[in-house]
Amino acid sequence: MGGSWTKSIKSKDKIYKHYVLNPTFENKIKYTKYRNYLNSLLRASKKNYITNKIENHKDNTKQIWQTLNHLLGRNKKSKFPDFFTAKDGNKISDSKLIAEHFNSFFANIGKSLASDIPDPPPDFKQSFSTYNNPKSLFFTPTSPEEIIKLTSNLKNSHSCANDGISNILLKQIIPSISGILSFIIQAAIGRLYLLEL
Repeated sequence: MGGSWTKSIKSKDKIYKHYVLNPTFENKIKYTKYRNYLNSLLRASKKNYITNKIENHKDNTKQIWQTLNHLLGRNKKSKFPDFFTAKDGNKISDSKLIAEHFNSFFANIGKSLASDIPDPPPDFKQSFSTYNNPKSLFFTPTSPEEIIKLTSNLKNSHSCANDGISNILLKQIIPSISGILSFIIQAAIGRLYLLEL
């Protein structure tokens, strides 16, 4: 950023300081106009800078990606530590030993955490099975027609979730898959019911 930009930003700060010390309507208008004007100039300057950088490297895709990553702040690579400290306090720098320690830790973490959870009292499960909750959840069987009807209420959208399926695509394929989807939902509800018994 050149000296003229720095001078302009200092002028904006000076006008703002004057506005804060003397908060009149005229000072607010003066500050807002100058700030907006400077911001528009800065945006235009940044756009020109980026356009020129990309234009200069239009024949070199590697250089374009380096420029884009730099502009997006992605050029900072995290440095992998030289060593890790084991449970016993020893420093390990051999990558194979580090991998074995990580593997051991993640392979045993579930058992370790589960052993720390105390068992519930004997009457815990029975107290819930005899309690009648008016706000309890009950699943009724579903049908392919219900699934099609619910899907038709979705907004028409081309954007996709993690599964890569948009609402528009889902609406097109739902008549073909609603039967099997209904069966899967019924099986899942039945399995939940059996688990409770």
